[in-house]
Amino acid sequence: MEKFKKRLKSLMEERGVSQIRLGEALDISQSTISKWFMAEGNHSPTLQQIINITRFLEVNSNWLLLGEGQRDFEQVPNYNVVNNQEITQSQTMAFDMQIKLIKEIHDCRIEILKINNEIEKLKLQLVK
Repeated sequence: MEKFKKRLKSLMEERGVSQIRLGEALDISQSTISKWFMAEGNHSPTLQQIINITRFLEVNSNWLLLGEGQRDFEQVPNYNVVNNQEITQSQTMAFDMQIKLIKEIHDCRIEILKINNEIEKLKLQLVK
């Protein structure tokens, strides 16, 4: 999720959008947005907020969330959202679960890299 935070922050700076302005556009408080950027804690936007962010900042949601695909706005994939209709609770829960899984996968990748580094260090020690 750290990379999501960095991509969002960078995009906001590039577009000249403050947390206050983003909060106004999303109809949420600036303090809620600031929690997304906190190093500690596990705060992240909801599905509806991410959809609104992608629309407001005109950015592809796959790029914003995962760093994949083109950055330019195309459409919100896999969700049928027309005229700012509310996302159902089950869609929000499913998306929140996807976000958690992405975080867990990221954390696992980091742990695997650490283990691989330790293995390489042990190999070097054995060679000596």
